[in-house]
Amino acid sequence: MKKIKDLLLVIGRLIPYQVLLTDYYLCKPEKMVALVTDIHQKNSKELRTFPSHCLEDTTESCIIDELKPYSNKTLNYQKNCTNVMETDEFRRDLKEMASDLKRILITGCCTDICVLNAALSLINFVNEHNYDIDIVVPKLLVETYQIEKVHDRDRFSQMAFDLMKQAGIETKLPMDIQKVLKP
Repeated sequence: MKKIKDLLLVIGRLIPYQVLLTDYYLCKPEKMVALVTDIHQKNSKELRTFPSHCLEDTTESCIIDELKPYSNKTLNYQKNCTNVMETDEFRRDLKEMASDLKRILITGCCTDICVLNAALSLINFVNEHNYDIDIVVPKLLVETYQIEKVHDRDRFSQMAFDLMKQAGIETKLPMDIQKVLKP
């Protein structure tokens, strides 16, 4: 139970930023927000690799309470793997919107798993189709977990950021977002 509480504290620090960004983007008619939730059945193949998490019909598989009020104005996706790009709905919507997009900003968890997989797939999609879309994963807006002797948070985060930078993904907080997040 202590590990879960520690995880919630670390990842929970992102929530105020996510709320501010959602407010900011939803106030602008040309902007949009996508909320992605992880949802698994007990027999999901991903759970052979990662500890049990986000089981269907649990609070872990739902949009967090702080973002629920926005969910009727956002694009909402559920995934059963570590990469939202593998969902038919997300891929379809991305293809439809790509020519109008200038930036995709990714926030959330886990930096070295879901965030990394989505970011790499997105930059590959952008490159393959020659879209002028910046993929941005600011260090301040993502987080991962710590399990002693199993998953070193700092090490895995750094490896993920190194891979993202190498692929051409921006990891600095854009200036317009810095202004939104300053109190």
